[in-house]
Amino acid sequence: ARTLTALLEESPALACLAFQEEDAFSSLDGFFGSALFHGALQNRGSLALSFGAWCVSRCQEGGLAPEISAIAAIEREAARLRRIEASGDAPLLPGHVRRRAGVGLLCTPAGSLEHYGALMAWIQESGGLETVIGGQAPGQPPGRPETADKEHLLFTHQDGGISWIDPELYGFLHACVEAITLEAATDLLALGAEGDETLEILRDLESDGLLLVH
Repeated sequence: ARTLTALLEESPALACLAFQEEDAFSSLDGFFGSALFHGALQNRGSLALSFGAWCVSRCQEGGLAPEISAIAAIEREAARLRRIEASGDAPLLPGHVRRRAGVGLLCTPAGSLEHYGALMAWIQESGGLETVIGGQAPGQPPGRPETADKEHLLFTHQDGGISWIDPELYGFLHACVEAITLEAATDLLALGAEGDETLEILRDLESDGLLLVH
C-alpha cells in the first residue's frame, strides 16, 4: 500500500478520479502483478512511468474509467520530463535540427488540460490527496465533457509547464523527435515562409527552448 500511495503522489489527478470507483486500491494494486511492473524492476526503470502506462492500458481494456486515460497520460508525460537531466540533449551534427530532450508532446481529447487543472484545484480545496484517497473529500471531482475533438499539448522541462499548441507546430515538433536535416525541417514547417524567414522561425523555436539547431 505504501508503494501505491507513493505512486499516486506523483499522479494525484489520476488518484482523484480512480478513488471515485469502488475497490480503487484493489483495482490499482493490479499494477504490481503486471508485465510493466516486472519490466520496470528488471530493467531498473521508473515505476511511476510504468504505472502511468499501465493505467492508460487498463482504461483501453475497460478496467479503469475511460476519463482516467487522458489524465494518466498527462501525469505520465510530466513525470517523464521531471526525470530528464538539464544536460540531457545528445550532440547534434551540423546542418541538423532536433527537438530538445526536455520537450514533450501529447494529443488528448479536447478539454483534458482544463480538466486536469480543475482536478488539481479540487484536490487542494478538498484538503489534499490524503483526504481524497481516504474518501473524506466533500462532493465529487469535476468532470470533463464528452467530445470527439482533440487538443495538442506541449510539456516543457525548463519551467514544468503544460500548454496548448496548434496542430501544425505539434506535427512539426513530433517529426523532430529524431534529428532531421535543416532542409527537411524547412520543408516540414509549411508556414508560408521562405529562405531566411524559415531559418528565423527555427531560431525562434530554438530560443524558446523547443529545438536544437546546428
